[in-house]
Amino acid sequence: MPAFRRLLTMIALAGVARMAGAAGLGAQQPAPAPTVRLAVAARPIARGSVLTDDDITYVERPASAQPVEGGAATVQPGWVARRLINTGEVLRNPAVEPPIVVSANETVDVVYVDGDVQISIRAMVTRDASIGERVTVRTTDGRHLDGVVTGPGCVRIDSRGFHL
Repeated sequence: MPAFRRLLTMIALAGVARMAGAAGLGAQQPAPAPTVRLAVAARPIARGSVLTDDDITYVERPASAQPVEGGAATVQPGWVARRLINTGEVLRNPAVEPPIVVSANETVDVVYVDGDVQISIRAMVTRDASIGERVTVRTTDGRHLDGVVTGPGCVRIDSRGFHL
């Protein structure tokens, strides 16, 4: 008889374990898949339009389903649509680009900072560029300096930018 009781106990325990598994009790929940926050078009956007808050909505998507290359996470109001963009389309380069803040042949302030020393001159930008882009500027005596656009009408250079 004791063997029969042991068998009944084992069957009962197996049934309890099966019910707990079916109810999700005691079972390990899988870790949530990593997600990325993407800027997507909230409505159709025409080519050449400057993006506003109303044009952009953000969605969470699985990281494995949507690569983030092309700057989809950094798009913000003020960027410009380079082509027609459909509702729900991820906003990223080359479909959208940051606004141009310096134009070719525009005279800009060029600043060089090294510790406590700051030198500022006026020079001409050789091409259109957005904030953060590297550009070449030409001084009045014809020298070329490489720098980074830091804002409208402003370029910062460092020791790498000198071509004497």
